[in-house]
Amino acid sequence: MIKTRLPSGSVLVTFELPTAVTAASVHLCGEFNDWSQVSLPLTRADSGRFSVTVELQAGRQWRFRYLLDGEGWENDWEADDYLPNDHGGDDSVVDLTDTAVLPLAPAPPAEKTAAPSAAAGQTRTRKTARPKTSKPPAAAAGAAGAAGTADKAETARKTPKAPKAPVDKTPESTPAETTSTAPPAQRPRAGTRTTTRKKPVTPAE
Repeated sequence: MIKTRLPSGSVLVTFELPTAVTAASVHLCGEFNDWSQVSLPLTRADSGRFSVTVELQAGRQWRFRYLLDGEGWENDWEADDYLPNDHGGDDSVVDLTDTAVLPLAPAPPAEKTAAPSAAAGQTRTRKTARPKTSKPPAAAAGAAGAAGTADKAETARKTPKAPKAPVDKTPESTPAETTSTAPPAQRPRAGTRTTTRKKPVTPAE
């Protein structure tokens, strides 16, 4: 059983049972919860011990017992005292009449408060985010043109070229040379005089 004082004057009491106690469930019943058999279940730790912590008012004694598996009763092996009850048995007692000798429970850590960012009377100026400037139309058009050229080059590189049509190497027909069938002009022989025949003149009547 562990007891620590709180600044409010009440006491935190941790009720425990040793690992030798074999039970599937354990509940704490006493004067502080009107002997309820379900309101204060104990939790089993990895070590096998059952425990529960309750805040109780100081300045008096409290009777209590443990209910095992909803059937059997067990007293605290480290209780401050034992007093007979009306059922022919004994109740365990936790004595809180003198709490001055109990250790004080540690205070919870204080929440950190944010320090003022500026002195009193000074106004904090917020920086206005500058709007993002878009590219000029000309630059945007140039970028678009470059992108289009790159896309065309990429498409041309990926597209297979069509096979070239076979070239007809047969020489074109040339018009047959026309040969003259006229007989060659006869040249006069050397030494021969050519006489021109005169046309006879018909006398006039």
